[in-house]
Amino acid sequence: MIWPTRSELITYTVVALVFCIVMTAIVTTLDYGFTQLVFAVFG
Repeated sequence: MIWPTRSELITYTVVALVFCIVMTAIVTTLDYGFTQLVFAVFG
């Protein structure tokens, strides 16, 4: 079994966190946009 080095582990962790933050921002933005669209269409 091969274990990642400390720098690899830090890099992978940062990449995973950034990916999660970016995806959360995208989903939140889409949710807000669709909410505003629904309110505009249906009052």
